[in-house]
Amino acid sequence: SNKSTVESLLNLVGHDERSETILIESRKMWQKIQAMDLLAEHVITPDSDIPTKYVNLSKYFGLIKKINFSEKKILQQTLRMIQAILKTLPVTTQPKCELCKRVLKVLEIQYIPCAKNHIYCPACFQNSFESRGYRCPNCTTPIPRQKDFTVPDTKRKEYELFKEVQRHCLDFFMETVSQCCFSPIGADKPNDDFFKFLLEIVTDTQNSDYIDLFPIDEEYTHSCPIARSVLLQLLLEYNPQEVKTKLQSYQDYIKKTHGNEYVVDDQELTLLCIKCLEDRLHKKNAQLLEFDEKLNIVIECMKKSESILTDGELVRKYEETIPVEYMDCIAQVRFGLCYAAKIFFEFYCFEEKQEALSRATKENLEKLRDITQKVIERGILKEPLDFLIKQIVRQYGFPYLDKLGQLPEFTGWLVPKTKGGSQDIDTFVIVGEDYTSLRAKWVLSPVPINHTEAEEELKASPVSKHIAAVLTLFRRISTQSSQKAAHNGQNELLGLRKECHIFSGIKENIKKSLTTEGSQVTEGSQIMETVRFSPWERNAEKSLAAIVVHFATVVATVSDNKMFTPFFKILTCSDGIENMYWPTMPDNILDIVIAATAGTTDTWWKCPNGHDYFVKNCGRPVVGEVQKCFCGAPIGGKATHVAREDNIKVADKPLKEKGLTKQGHCLELPRERSSVPSPQRELSRISNCLMRILLHSVCIWVASSNDKDICERLASVIVQDKPVAVEDVLQYFWQNLERDFQVLSRATQQSFDDCTLLVHTFIHKIADPMEVKIETDTNLPTRQAREQWERLFDETFIQPFTQDLNTPIEDARRKIVDDCNQDHRALFQMIYETASIESTNITPHLWIYRPQITIEHVAQSLEKDTSVTADLSVLREFLKNVNLLVSLQYLPDIVRLQRNLYEMCHHRIDQNEAKSTFKDFVQNHVTKAHQREKMMKWADSFCSAWNTVKQEIATLVIVPVPAEYISIQMTVNQPLAFFIPMRRNEGICSTALTHYLAMLQNNFIELSWKKLHVGSMRTKHHVSLEKLQDGQIIDFEHQISHVVFSHCKYSLKAGRGADVSYDFTALEKHILDRFVRGKPFMTCNVHLMSYRSDVLQAQTFNKIRKSIQQTPIPQKDKNIILQEIQDKQGLQHCIDIVNVALGFVQYSSWKHTAMLDRYMTSLKMQGLLPNSIQQQCQLTHIISLWRILNVEQARRIAIGKEDPFPDVGQAFKKPLDEEEITKLNIELGPYDMDQFLEFFYEFIVTQVKNRTEIEAEDCLVDAYLDVCDYFEVEKIPSFAERFPPQFSLEHVTAIWKHAVSYQQKNNQEV
Repeated sequence: SNKSTVESLLNLVGHDERSETILIESRKMWQKIQAMDLLAEHVITPDSDIPTKYVNLSKYFGLIKKINFSEKKILQQTLRMIQAILKTLPVTTQPKCELCKRVLKVLEIQYIPCAKNHIYCPACFQNSFESRGYRCPNCTTPIPRQKDFTVPDTKRKEYELFKEVQRHCLDFFMETVSQCCFSPIGADKPNDDFFKFLLEIVTDTQNSDYIDLFPIDEEYTHSCPIARSVLLQLLLEYNPQEVKTKLQSYQDYIKKTHGNEYVVDDQELTLLCIKCLEDRLHKKNAQLLEFDEKLNIVIECMKKSESILTDGELVRKYEETIPVEYMDCIAQVRFGLCYAAKIFFEFYCFEEKQEALSRATKENLEKLRDITQKVIERGILKEPLDFLIKQIVRQYGFPYLDKLGQLPEFTGWLVPKTKGGSQDIDTFVIVGEDYTSLRAKWVLSPVPINHTEAEEELKASPVSKHIAAVLTLFRRISTQSSQKAAHNGQNELLGLRKECHIFSGIKENIKKSLTTEGSQVTEGSQIMETVRFSPWERNAEKSLAAIVVHFATVVATVSDNKMFTPFFKILTCSDGIENMYWPTMPDNILDIVIAATAGTTDTWWKCPNGHDYFVKNCGRPVVGEVQKCFCGAPIGGKATHVAREDNIKVADKPLKEKGLTKQGHCLELPRERSSVPSPQRELSRISNCLMRILLHSVCIWVASSNDKDICERLASVIVQDKPVAVEDVLQYFWQNLERDFQVLSRATQQSFDDCTLLVHTFIHKIADPMEVKIETDTNLPTRQAREQWERLFDETFIQPFTQDLNTPIEDARRKIVDDCNQDHRALFQMIYETASIESTNITPHLWIYRPQITIEHVAQSLEKDTSVTADLSVLREFLKNVNLLVSLQYLPDIVRLQRNLYEMCHHRIDQNEAKSTFKDFVQNHVTKAHQREKMMKWADSFCSAWNTVKQEIATLVIVPVPAEYISIQMTVNQPLAFFIPMRRNEGICSTALTHYLAMLQNNFIELSWKKLHVGSMRTKHHVSLEKLQDGQIIDFEHQISHVVFSHCKYSLKAGRGADVSYDFTALEKHILDRFVRGKPFMTCNVHLMSYRSDVLQAQTFNKIRKSIQQTPIPQKDKNIILQEIQDKQGLQHCIDIVNVALGFVQYSSWKHTAMLDRYMTSLKMQGLLPNSIQQQCQLTHIISLWRILNVEQARRIAIGKEDPFPDVGQAFKKPLDEEEITKLNIELGPYDMDQFLEFFYEFIVTQVKNRTEIEAEDCLVDAYLDVCDYFEVEKIPSFAERFPPQFSLEHVTAIWKHAVSYQQKNNQEV
């Protein structure tokens, strides 16, 4: 908390030269204090065994006291301090072999009991022993003949202590570098010498000044120490060209000193440089917003590399020396092919996306495809093609490689004929020998199935054999239809039903469940809209259909097990499925709120459009400040404790007993479902995905039947605003299954193929389930029963399976490879890099597949890692919501935007003006260029945040947003109304966005404080949005990659692929310390804007009358005002300005005698009204002035035979008949018509326009008098006594217009 406060103060800007100087000096001193804090945190306190008495903080402070943190001296002095610390240890250097000088791991040291206790690596010791016998290779001292030369325990502990201190020192050094480069209050940015010195550390690790900076990890083969990687990436962000030049200079120096062989053998630095150069391009591309800009960068990279890779002589020369230019070339091609794989998948596998692109973008797509083809076909190396295939298959799956290979744009070069396709891959082989033996007889053999022999074989077989039989039948059917030009996704499932029906060998209970009694097993005339696939989508269809068949068969087999009762009820379409709370379906959040209000007098109501709202205290609606729902419908009461007729009270009993959560299948439409993995209740992201796949699989099996009654029953359980037609049910569930696999792919970071293998393996694992004691009702009649069943199913089956996801995928791959022919086996080995690379040439190692080290990869690794026992609740929550938390960085800009829009628009613009685009509004109303740039920047932040979190905003209860707004993609070309904070219409989006972001930070900070054991701080450390500073926001986007890198371990050793792991405990601590500690809770107090027309409310006029005494304008002044305003445009302008003034007067404390021109000057609106108004009117005349201007305009409109009340509903515009006109002419005679028109106009505009159609039949006299009494408004004299009671509110506008005609006629007669 104190650290955050200090940095907030140091972030301020000085108001003069002296204060700026003080701030700069304070920042420098704070950096030194922080450096000492880092030394204490990382080196002194981590381990009690470290001899901290030798570490002198004052000595370090003396070293850095006069150093600027932007200079390389800070790095030099930090390294000097590290060396001093290491020298205090019993062992002062890393263990090295006395012969080859290689740094050794503790476990591989050969410790010689000679006089000087020399140490060697195993290879050198073995060679020396074979040639010289039992003598020390260095000092030739005879040594005893013993088999064990491992390090003694005492010495081992000393080496381990050195490595432990060394690791802490490295953390300290990296944190110091990070502080110098990224500190928000850094006095100066690091200079060129600073970065050049860092580059020396990266390239020259043998330098005696920092040779001991990089520890060798005992568990990982660190051919690329991660610290060097972080530093190199930092340098590439600083000045990539300078870094490349420096690297080349280093290579030239090495060549001159050690020769070319050393450079080629230095695979460590080569792989490191290529990796960092590639990552820099990925980061640069990710920061771009425009798709065409990203394409252009990729195309440019590929073009630069083409000239090198197509020159055979140059490539051979570069392979001998591996210069930096060649490293850059390889990095650019790797980056280009990674991005090309993504583009080809998105826009060639799904052509509808390509059709939506502009012509220029389509041309760029063709350029990317052409340049990729040139690099692959004309290039000397064969590895780029293999690398592209790896990217496509390992990210998206074999089906999409097949599809691309069959498109004319890719034919002949993407998938050569020697590679083969994936048509023959059989995922059922994971079932085992039961399946493969039956497949050999029933599928691969040309002999037809002998049903008698098959029945005899299956009669005494276990259940697993019967499952394998069904799968084999499906394989037989799908193989027979694989030669067709187009495929019907339903016919194969129907065909399997038919086979099961006539196949006597399968057990009767399985047959009965799969054929669904009463369903049509012949194809015949279909009532279902079939799922159709083009030929190249065949494999994706077949993979999903195989999942459906596999799980439906297992459910039919385990029907007696209560754990599978919900699935079996759906599979057999049993009675009661419409009353079941289906697994993984979402709960309505209002149920939780309602449960919290149980036992109170609070009540729930619905507005006319069905939206819920809440009435506290007595629970009976009153006439209050809030009169409209966010949708614009009127809410609350029409009088105290009298509800409006169109507002319905929600019955308490049904809500508390049954709740608002819907039964049946109540997900969003498949195309609208988010592909971002999310947990559900106590289910993790992966558990939720797997359970939904199982659910939709049985639904598809049922929907694929040709039985109309069954399909109608299934359609009846789908809960959507628009019912799903019977013929669309199969398509609906099929699309849901496709979306489930997309979500699972993101949750596991695996391709489509690997996800199908994962699901098949899981289904096979649960095919023979254990009996579990179940105390809940497995028919799931309540939400509580569903939650209990989900938890039990997850704990019993899913959690044990998902503890290690890599193993089942690798085992399944191995079975498939063994089952494939030679061509497919070679393809699999190439894609998954299962065969070791024997070549000593470095080229093959440059093209290994490497997962991107991203925050998503961290989340996946944590979910997979079963060895983690520490409480990592904060890290898990961070990784779960990282895509949402990143939007917090935009909150200060959003608050600034809302503040500026409030000042510019509050009571100053009308609803029609808010319909113009934000961009146009800024261009037309903001005159200063720099202010326009700021407004557009803030708006971009608003759009980025909205587009990131809009799906989560849909669940916000405190500010509910209509569904039609959630689907909007926000840009500056959207109407201004979306950016203005309001409680209704489009403005609800701005208000909801701010509330959600504040809630997001508050929830995460509350969780973090629990981890940090912070108790009373919550009541002390709050900040309102009005006073929000940038430093008080959880902002990590620009630093998170460096934090992740600094806590991961990986190996890029040639021939080993890429292994990555993370220190999760240290990562969580780093996130807490750097991004969370000291951040405040936020109080969301958004200033809500109102339109000019919003002031035309009875409440507004009542406030003005109570705060400022109101009197009418004298008739003489009134005539002068109206004479000066003759034209229609000038009159409307005056009305707009007066409306703005009214909006501010209601909050004013000015005296009623203040002149209007002075008040308008205080609003910076001087000179906008005619002199006759500003000089003759006081604030006491403001309502009278409003009446005069508006009545004059309405009078002119009425005389012109137009409608003066366009905002009033049609229910209040009933015309008068002849008898009513005659009666009205008699009664209007005694009235002062000017007064009558003004008072009556105010009643219509401030009261009648807000009423509902139901009130149109109310008596006009009673309604008028009730309003005047309630708001203490002066009445029209003798109105209660003289005005005819026969008129109702439906005549109100017609009466006013007739009064205008009546007055005009009398004036003409006079």
